Amino acid sequence: SIMPGRNDSTAALQRFLGAGVGAAAAEIVTLPIDISKVRLQTQKPVLVAGRMQLPYSGMMQAMFRVSMDEGVFALWKGLTPALMRQVSYTGLTFVLYEPVRNFVAGKGVRKEDIPFWKRVLAGGTAGGGSI
Repeated sequence: SIMPGRNDSTAALQRFLGAGVGAAAAEIVTLPIDISKVRLQTQKPVLVAGRMQLPYSGMMQAMFRVSMDEGVFALWKGLTPALMRQVSYTGLTFVLYEPVRNFVAGKGVRKEDIPFWKRVLAGGTAGGGSI
């Protein structure tokens, strides 16, 4: 349990909410970078002054151009589904990790004594199970 005197369901809810808030903050900050990356990856040459050229020349220029052409909030297009994906995945991963870790470690093993490879196995299993 995260706080003394709290039951397991309260601790799981605290882990889910904490992970969800962190995932949401990270998604909000990094989505403009992802939008810019996708625009760079999917751009097609356009005819400008009689010659073909790519609309975006780099990450910062793509962000600037998107915000100038479509408005600054275009850098956050798709935020709702991105938040739903990240918050649910990350929250569920954090909720599942501890019980999976304890199962992998075996009965009576203190968490400080769990080998690194078992922690990695538990993290991979919790993450994979959250997809």
